[in-house]
Amino acid sequence: MSWARLVAAAALLVAIVFARAFGLLPFQDDWGFALEAAEAVRAGRTWDFAWGPVAWHWHPLSSGFQALNVAVVGVESDVLVRSLNGGVLFATLLLFAVMARRLACSAMATAVGLCFLAFAQVNAHPLYAFDAYTQHWSDSLAWAAVCCVLLAAIASSARWPLALSCAPVAFVLAMLAKETAAAAIPATAAAALWFIWVERVDPARRRGVALVAIAVALLGLVLLAARIRIAGWLSEVDPYNSLCLTCLPGHLGLLIAGNLAPLNTLDAYVGFRHRGVIDPSFLATAFATSVVIAALVWGLIQRHGVAPRARLGLLVVLLMTSALGTGILSRVFERHAHALVFWMALLVAAACDGCRAARQRWVGRAALLVLIAGIGGQLLALHSKLDEIRASGERAQAWASQVERALGALPADAAVVVLEWPSVRGPLDYDQIRITSAPLLLWKGTAIAARGYRGRLFAGRDDPALHDWLAHRGSAGVYGLLVTDDGVKVQPWKP
Repeated sequence: MSWARLVAAAALLVAIVFARAFGLLPFQDDWGFALEAAEAVRAGRTWDFAWGPVAWHWHPLSSGFQALNVAVVGVESDVLVRSLNGGVLFATLLLFAVMARRLACSAMATAVGLCFLAFAQVNAHPLYAFDAYTQHWSDSLAWAAVCCVLLAAIASSARWPLALSCAPVAFVLAMLAKETAAAAIPATAAAALWFIWVERVDPARRRGVALVAIAVALLGLVLLAARIRIAGWLSEVDPYNSLCLTCLPGHLGLLIAGNLAPLNTLDAYVGFRHRGVIDPSFLATAFATSVVIAALVWGLIQRHGVAPRARLGLLVVLLMTSALGTGILSRVFERHAHALVFWMALLVAAACDGCRAARQRWVGRAALLVLIAGIGGQLLALHSKLDEIRASGERAQAWASQVERALGALPADAAVVVLEWPSVRGPLDYDQIRITSAPLLLWKGTAIAARGYRGRLFAGRDDPALHDWLAHRGSAGVYGLLVTDDGVKVQPWKP
């Protein structure tokens, strides 16, 4: 496949993925980062915001872009976010095509892998949501760092030192985008060890890949230490942000299955929460995923040992190590499975060649059709989740309008205390989609402030700023805001 055709194919895939993706609106805790960025821009503290902690995160590249997005297009516009994500996806598809060529994938297998990488439903949240788009950047840059090591080791060009020198740069950018890119540390080490001990390259390249793996590890430790010093360690009590090393095996299985599921995993998850393993959606998704996994494994077995080498063992190791950045958390979301999708796509491409080379032609054709049909199912699920995200944003805007109308009737110097606002994620929360409690879409008042509300808004009765206000001004002109599933109420309030 010529470069012109590759570029055209990548552009077409990006267009399919993003054709309906513009004009989305923030919802749920998207508002938290947007509010901090908006306040920093208004106060002229953009640099401090970019390099300082945001909640429990420290990601200067992401924070800096968040501030830029607010300053250029505003809190609720997704033009810059979506355009940049499209550009990153385009570059990632081209990187995949280069790697597929170096790993001896045929033109057809490369095309199938490109479709898998673009259409995987685990892309939904990183590509379409407001608060997780940096996951896409971070994962893509981490893949690029590891690919630089691979290309330096297997490329025949004399410019391999240039590719090798790009690995630490890509890794540092990935870490500055999101700390989960730390998974590139073991991935880079695994790639280096592979070419030092398993597939021995010439001494100069062995030294080069070893030095780069050491450099990536040292840079990673420095950046993680900076992250801990600036933003603190992960919470020991919050199930969303605490470590759980024993959870890794189970999470790894979920992340791999999430990459290969050909039916909408959102339906399966909600069905499982309602009715358990007997739910039809869960059973259908589990069965279909098992069939796809069987076809993938069979194709890889057929590809193994067939010249030229596909380095399947290395790809499997890289798939596993890519899960370490998020699989060790107490709870993983589907967006965390995105970290594996690049290596999974390469395995799918290799399996396609295995299916085509199989001696049992009819079995090979059937397995190939299963893999292709699975990608078609993933595309449908991806756009179904896009519809969910769009609907959630529209519901958030409708609720924000209700609150703003209620606050607009108050005196200009009024202060508002949030008295009641559901703040616990609903039982059907799935990666912040299909949240049962409608007020959750606004995340406890931050949406109102992020949209530009200039009155005093206190997060609750225990807000320290409220106590200072009462000490200096008393309770005159203070109103209580009650937001429930039934609607919005504003009433005079006294402590």
